[in-house]
Formats: sequence, structure tokens, C-alpha cells
Amino acid sequence: MAEAVAAFPKEIGPEKKKAEKATAKTKTSGDDSWIAAEPKPQWIWRADKTDNTPIYLRHGFTVKGAVKSARLYSTCDNGVTLWINGKEVGTAPDWQKPIIIDDAAGFLTTGVNQISAKASIRGGTPVFVLKMEIETAEGRQQVLSGDDWKLALSGDEGWQQIAFDDAA
Repeated sequence: MAEAVAAFPKEIGPEKKKAEKATAKTKTSGDDSWIAAEPKPQWIWRADKTDNTPIYLRHGFTVKGAVKSARLYSTCDNGVTLWINGKEVGTAPDWQKPIIIDDAAGFLTTGVNQISAKASIRGGTPVFVLKMEIETAEGRQQVLSGDDWKLALSGDEGWQQIAFDDAA
């Protein structure tokens, strides 16, 4: 699980072109089979503190080839706001009402992409999970939450943007 805590440094470079807006749909708790389906995403949380402090997550990934389709699933106990390449794509007010976007292709570009999430909780520590299934001209790929995501305790100005430097 992601236990490392790092502060995001200042933003650098120009912002990449934003994707077209897609509509996030929320579904009931009965539609959680995506969490258990292979490959399984990992739940991410802050292990050292349980004081209702939100966590800020970032994950960069590369899309190989032109995007044909993409399906996105994410939730958090209790809530999450999600951005792709700097554009807000959805909010889940509770873990039982996940963000499910059937057509997330408009948020992605061929090449480098960035997912950012602000995860919050009402009583404890936030617990976040995400899965994205992408089909490109080159084949299929998955983006899964896991221990390779970056976690911080605050979101500096522009932290959701792809050009933000989170190397420190």
C-alpha cells in the first residue's frame, strides 16, 4: 500500500491541452464487481494517521496508440474528486456511489497522461481505489491504483495539472 508521504513541489511547464468533457455516472453499491475483477486495483490509504485529513494522489501513465475507448471506475471511503490531465472528470460523494464513466476516451491523449485524486473521509483515513480499461489501436491496457501512485497531504496550486512537477 502507498505509505510514503511527499509534498508536491511547484508547477512547471505549460499546461497540456484539456480533453473534452465526459459525463460521470454514479451507480449503486451493487455494481462493485470491477473491484474484484482481474486485474485487481489496490486500495490506497495513509497508514500513519487517521484524523480525517484528505489525501492527494497522482499517477502518470503512457497511452500507447490512438484511444478507441476507455472505461473508468473509482471510489473512496468516503468521497473522491478525480481529474485526468487537469480536467475534473467526476466526484463520488460516498464509496457506495462510485465514479463510473463508460466513455472516458475523450479525457485521454496518446502519450503521457495524468490522473489526480483528492480523497476524503468522514471519520478516519481515506481509502481510494481506481481502475481504467483502455483500448487503443495498439491493443488493450489497464491503469490500476497501487503502490506506484504518489501521495501527498496537501494539494499545492495546480497539483491536478499534468505539467505539475511532483518529483520531490
